[in-house]
Amino acid sequence: MSIRRFLLAGLLGTLLLSFAVIFFFNRYQAFVEVGELYDAQLAQSSRILQGFLNRPTDEIDFDHINNALLAATQSYSENEVHDDASMRSDSGHKYEYKFAIQIWDKNTNLLVKSPSAPLYAIADFKNGYSIKKIGKFNWHIFTQHLPSNGYWIVTAERADIRQEIIDKLTYSSLAGPLAGMIFLALGVIAVVTKGLQPLIDLSQQIRERNIDKLEPLVLEKTPKELIPLGQAVNLLMEQVSQDVERERRFLGDIAHELRTPLAAMKLNAQNGLYSKDIYSVQNFLIKIVRGVDRSIRLIEQLLTLARLDPRALGEPEICVLGDIAQEVINALSPQQQSGVHIYLEKSLFNTQLNAYPDLLSVMLRNLIENACRYSPEGGTINLAAEQTADNIIFTLTDQGPGVSEQQLQSLGKRFFRERPADRMGSGLGLSIVARIAELHHAQVSFSNAVPQGLVVNILFPVIHTNGNS
Repeated sequence: MSIRRFLLAGLLGTLLLSFAVIFFFNRYQAFVEVGELYDAQLAQSSRILQGFLNRPTDEIDFDHINNALLAATQSYSENEVHDDASMRSDSGHKYEYKFAIQIWDKNTNLLVKSPSAPLYAIADFKNGYSIKKIGKFNWHIFTQHLPSNGYWIVTAERADIRQEIIDKLTYSSLAGPLAGMIFLALGVIAVVTKGLQPLIDLSQQIRERNIDKLEPLVLEKTPKELIPLGQAVNLLMEQVSQDVERERRFLGDIAHELRTPLAAMKLNAQNGLYSKDIYSVQNFLIKIVRGVDRSIRLIEQLLTLARLDPRALGEPEICVLGDIAQEVINALSPQQQSGVHIYLEKSLFNTQLNAYPDLLSVMLRNLIENACRYSPEGGTINLAAEQTADNIIFTLTDQGPGVSEQQLQSLGKRFFRERPADRMGSGLGLSIVARIAELHHAQVSFSNAVPQGLVVNILFPVIHTNGNS
């Protein structure tokens, strides 16, 4: 169920429940008040009659009273306005037929009765209120005994009078609240619809996004309450975009870089199959092994580059550059060192860096292997560090041939080789170094050494104790 339908259903349910509570409450109150009012009227009518009957019997003309009641009723009937909407005329009220009066003497002889009252006693001769069914209707009855002369006064009214009054009072009292609820419902529907419109617009923007279109959401007209949601969605789309781009680059790198060595290995294998010279076959096998080694190294570097996800790195640690560099050197095989001497200056062991140790190890391994590959046998590679107030500067210097000034600008880019003729390089080593430096908010720069060689400088920001870099 949508939010709008949920809110509207909740609003409708609340209004119906409120209306039901108001209806039954008003009806109960009307029932109580109308009952009290008409019971009081019965008692008051009986008190008025008592005032006339508290005198000697010979002073009361009961025949005259009966004739007067009959004449009044007949006069009303002759002049009755036959209009269902009108209950009154100039001569009386239709409800007169729903009221009854009886006066009995002490011997239970009927002395006076209204035209609507029967000839028999409509109630037991007991003081107080009672309810009795006469014909099709219930009657509310009030009976009073006069001790002075023994008369019984009985006043009664049909119950449907009260019910009509209760219904009219209930419905009339609900007209205002019902109209108010209708206007309230319409107003709330309009407010909910307008209030949810920004959310609908935001969801529409999200719906328009796909794997090929992960542009950030436009939040200019978004209410401030929804801005955190929009920003979170933008951050998520940025992360997804980075992941998608990383996968695409990885697949592209695989397709780009493995095509050539696989083709070369296939060619060497075919040549070896058709060669009858054992030395030629051995030469082709050596080339195949080299191609396999290069492909393995290439895949390892591509996987390393693809896994450099800052969200999976955890928290940085305090690392000693000298310790990490020493571990990397100890892990190098003699073939990888190629007879090159690697020196670690003391400053490395005095330098602590707040970084990711595994990534630093990968970065130093790529730098050292790259330097070993291009340094002459017996050459030296020097690693040093310098710390200032705001930065830690790591420096690696080799004795290789260096690069031209034009090539210096391209070092660190993907698949760029310092020496294009070198088939052993993949062009990814320095690209991995640049990526790891970026994750540490560091800057990598390259320059030529004098008289020859390459100098790599990595500028790490110092993380102060207050958390600012």
